[in-house]
Amino acid sequence: MCRRIEKELGLIGGLNEGDRVIQLSDGIVVKYGHGVTPTEAATQAFAYRHVDRSLVRVPRVYRFFQDRCDVSWPKGYLFMEYVPSRNLKDLYLSIHKEIIPRVASIIYTLVKFPVVRCQAQWAVVSSEDTDGTTCSCISDTNSWLNKRLTVRNESTDLTPYLLVLCHVDLCRRNMILDLEDDSMPIGLVDWGHAELFPLFFEITTISCLNPYEVQYQDFLLQAAEMLLHLTEDEKRLMKLMQIVRAASLRHLLSGC
Repeated sequence: MCRRIEKELGLIGGLNEGDRVIQLSDGIVVKYGHGVTPTEAATQAFAYRHVDRSLVRVPRVYRFFQDRCDVSWPKGYLFMEYVPSRNLKDLYLSIHKEIIPRVASIIYTLVKFPVVRCQAQWAVVSSEDTDGTTCSCISDTNSWLNKRLTVRNESTDLTPYLLVLCHVDLCRRNMILDLEDDSMPIGLVDWGHAELFPLFFEITTISCLNPYEVQYQDFLLQAAEMLLHLTEDEKRLMKLMQIVRAASLRHLLSGC
């Protein structure tokens, strides 16, 4: 069915060679592809239930399932609310100067409902709306990070830090505005990379995701850091995360 509708009406999101989004009706869209996972569905459903809807809109998840004809490479189908909208990437920030403070407020909203401290072996987000569960293993995360930090004789331990919900893909293309009323809450879509991390992860990823949007990146970083009141230790850890990213890009490490 999805292929037929895609052929007749085209995509409203996604990539021809990757995960796709098509509109099924006036109120429902489906995102489908091999990259659409139970984790994404569970995290989006969790965000829908818990975020402050006066500040951010998250499309409601209706259903998720996987086609497991190829067990080694299942294809996910995520059915969710359709929100008629404009994309933030099409707006001029020099005109819409209120956008960056509003996005910074979204970051603040997401990280204000901590889920669990890292002392726990697993941080779990269970969903009543999907079959999936989102997990973050801190010991494995520490090992992954420290393997890459050896290039600078550094190490870290995330155990003392509170885990919060981070979207970690806050590109403008993943944010939408109501078609009729700019004052309505900004919509946040594409939860495929969202996870439970210490809050400074969200800030660190902004500069990684938006290298060609200096105006957006620099002002958003400044606004978000002012709202979150990051400690000097958190700022130090942000620098370590940049080292991790550089090491991952430059070296093919065994067991990555």
